Amino acid sequence: MLFYHGSRSPYPWSLCWLDEFADPTTARKVYNAAFPLVDITVVPDDEIVQHRRVALLELIQKHIRQRDLMGLIDQLVLLLVTECANDSQITALLNYILLTGDEARFKEFISELTSRMPQQRERIMTIAERIHNDGWLLGRERGRKEGKVEGERSLLRLLLQNGADPEWIQRYTGLSAEQMQALEQPLPEASAILGSSTNQRLMTNAKLPDALRLSGLHNPFNILNFKDFVDRVRCSHGIRHERSAFCLSHAGTWR
Repeated sequence: MLFYHGSRSPYPWSLCWLDEFADPTTARKVYNAAFPLVDITVVPDDEIVQHRRVALLELIQKHIRQRDLMGLIDQLVLLLVTECANDSQITALLNYILLTGDEARFKEFISELTSRMPQQRERIMTIAERIHNDGWLLGRERGRKEGKVEGERSLLRLLLQNGADPEWIQRYTGLSAEQMQALEQPLPEASAILGSSTNQRLMTNAKLPDALRLSGLHNPFNILNFKDFVDRVRCSHGIRHERSAFCLSHAGTWR
């Protein structure tokens, strides 16, 4: 279902979305009929190479699960030369090979391909290098984000294991009840929750987790500023970002 919320009201054109196409008749034929499924696995290679511009991707899709793609080199070179594949098609081809295989396989394929097409070597290597760099940067960024989230979770678990009030943490982090429940599961290396009084949970150096001892908090009874405590523990965990999700401007005390 489509919703319109533009500045002109009521909507001044047809409410049938097919009428929005430049060729509504063709659009109705395409979107009102079943989409055909082409089983490329049973189409002979000789027939595939006749499909011109789509032949390149069809051929590699059919054979991508083969352990050795070297047997396709001759056909791929022929298609790349005769069909004058553009950069976007070569990029799609190499991307597909890299995403469905390992890096060693990808490098071997590129090396063999460029040796058969010396006149295209620089062009193909440039595209391959760009794909590789983009993938590496994306992987590093994902890893950084995942590490940041895991660091925050580890710190929250550490605080809960050492007496931080769950309701306070939930209120300032916005975590759901299910997320809090997951955080409250005991960790093998975590210290037991210490005894408490009505005003303060007391901690001893003997029972402090290593992360706290290493952070320089040798006198936990003097911890009055919750933000300072969180900052130190965060640093001991290597969490370098400006603020953890729960590390707000609030300064609290142990309850």
